[in-house]
Amino acid sequence: MVVGRSFRRRRPSALAPLLLAVALSSLLIGCTSPGQPRTPRDDWRTIDVGGSATFQVPPDARDTGAHAIDSAAGVLRGDGYEIVYDHGRFGERLESYENQPEHVAHERQVAGKPAVQVSFRADGRPLPYSQVLQVQDDAETLTVHVSCRDTEVCAAVAAPVLDSVAFS
Repeated sequence: MVVGRSFRRRRPSALAPLLLAVALSSLLIGCTSPGQPRTPRDDWRTIDVGGSATFQVPPDARDTGAHAIDSAAGVLRGDGYEIVYDHGRFGERLESYENQPEHVAHERQVAGKPAVQVSFRADGRPLPYSQVLQVQDDAETLTVHVSCRDTEVCAAVAAPVLDSVAFS
C-alpha cells in the first residue's frame, strides 16, 4: 500500500490496445523457458500419432472418429476446446492466419526439430482462440491445432498440450 501519494488518473494512450494484445498473446502462447516443458497432470493421457510422435491431452478429450486418408490425423473434443492433429506430407498453411486479430508467431525447437507456434483469435467461431504448433519432421509435418472457448481454457489446455509434443 502506498501512503501519502496521490495518483492522477491518466487518459488511455494509443498504446493501450497494443499492450493489451501483447499481454493476451503472451497468455495465449503460454511461453515456457527453453528446457522447461510443462508437465501435464498425471490423469492426462498420451495420444500416439502414427508411431512417430506423441502428445498429451486432458482426460475429457474424446475422439470424434474423424481421420484422414493420407496421414495420421484426428480430432479430439473436450469441455471448451478442440484439438485437431495431422502428421503427414502436407501441413496446415500457418500464413493464412496472419491477418487474424491478436496473431503472434514465433519459432521454437521441439525435440531438436524446427517448429513454429502461432496464436490468434478467429472471431465469429464458437472456439475463437487458437494456438497451433507445427513441427517439421524430416519429410513430414506434424500440426497440432488447439481451439478454445476463452483464454482461460487455452492457458489450462493448449499450452500444456503443445508443450508435451514429443517424437520417438
